[in-house]
Amino acid sequence: MKNAFIYTDAYLHYDYGPIHPLQISRLQLTYDLIQAYHLLDLPSVQLLPTIQANEEDLATFHSREYLDVLKKASDGNLSGDAYAFGLGPGDNPIFPGLFDWSLWITGATLQAIDYVGSGKGEVAFNIAGGLHHAMKSRASGFCYTNDPVIGILKLLRLGKRVAYIDIDAHHGDGVQAAFYKMNRVLTISLHEGGHTLFPGTGFEHEIGEGEGEGYSVNLPFP
Repeated sequence: MKNAFIYTDAYLHYDYGPIHPLQISRLQLTYDLIQAYHLLDLPSVQLLPTIQANEEDLATFHSREYLDVLKKASDGNLSGDAYAFGLGPGDNPIFPGLFDWSLWITGATLQAIDYVGSGKGEVAFNIAGGLHHAMKSRASGFCYTNDPVIGILKLLRLGKRVAYIDIDAHHGDGVQAAFYKMNRVLTISLHEGGHTLFPGTGFEHEIGEGEGEGYSVNLPFP
């Protein structure tokens, strides 16, 4: 049984800006390193070219109003209502192709879901994914669309129960918020504590609500 690595050079057509901490060129550098180690030549590995998601995929989580703002911002110009949706100078800049960039990232995650969910393989790796801060109607923390949430929603439609494990230095607040009252998704986040690091959440007492009580687990570290 093969494992999938999902990648496209089309990622490199987009740029958050020269001084932004998230440099998309890191994806190509990592891909080149993986190639240099001949990991993609292993018989157990299959390289899958990324296929874009579509707007309907994004709308399974994000509001139409927000998606319309992202599409307007994709021309690289700041419109009057962008600030209310978390867009603008700082963490979530507006740049040409912003909406298409989001479609690529989410598409790769949905490919990973399809690959594993259909039984083609046990593991699928979207090197560009994990944009876990985006909310239903707001960009946050370099994240415009929340590909983990959209992928998990697809798994739920397939009748699955999901354990989501987040090992980023920052709390996976967007994913936690999406499933905070649901008992079909267990979110586990290991991160630096919210007292000292963005997004200021992810404390031990955040355990879920209603049917979701006990299904949000946070392990904040110094």
